Amino acid sequence: MYLGKTTRFIRLGDKINEPIDSQSSTQLQFYVERTISIQFNFSAREKANFGIYGKRSSSPSLTQFDFFHPFNGNMDIPHRLVRRSLSSNRTSQIYLTNSKSEYLTLLFHELVNPGLWYLTIINDGLHKEEYQFHFEEIDDKTERLCPNNCNNRGICQNGVCVCQPSYTGVDCSIGKPK
Repeated sequence: MYLGKTTRFIRLGDKINEPIDSQSSTQLQFYVERTISIQFNFSAREKANFGIYGKRSSSPSLTQFDFFHPFNGNMDIPHRLVRRSLSSNRTSQIYLTNSKSEYLTLLFHELVNPGLWYLTIINDGLHKEEYQFHFEEIDDKTERLCPNNCNNRGICQNGVCVCQPSYTGVDCSIGKPK
C-alpha cells in the first residue's frame, strides 16, 4: 500500500518541485470550469519510477482512473511516443531527455471536462525521488498550427514541434541516424 500525504489544491500554471518518499504518493487537486486541453510536464531522474494518475470528481486508484501515465526511466527504450484517441479523451505522450542532465521529462496532453480533478503521483521506486511538475492549458488553435501535426512523432507546443528524440525537422519528419 502506498502512503499518501494530504491533498492540496493547485492552479493551472503552478510549478511544483518536491521529493516523494519511496513507495509513497502525493495528491493534488485542480478545478476546471470548461472542457480544455492541458499539457502536463513531469520531470525526474532517469532511474526513477513514478505513476501519474488522474480522475475527475474523486481520488484515482491503481484500478480506477481517467488517465494514467507511467514514468519509468529504467526502460530499455526510454524515448517513446504513444498516441491514443478515445471518444471522450485525447492523449499524447513523449519522453524527452537533456543530454546534459540525468533528468527525463514526460510530456502528455489530456482533454479534461469541467469539474474537480485529482492527480495522484506515486513513487514506485526504491529510493526517495525529487520530481518537477508543471501543467498549463493548451490553445487548440495554436496546437493545430504545427506543420503536419508533427507527423505523430512529437508534440505541438505553441505552434512548434517538440520532436521525439529519434526525429528532427520542423515537422519531425527527418529520422536521426542511430
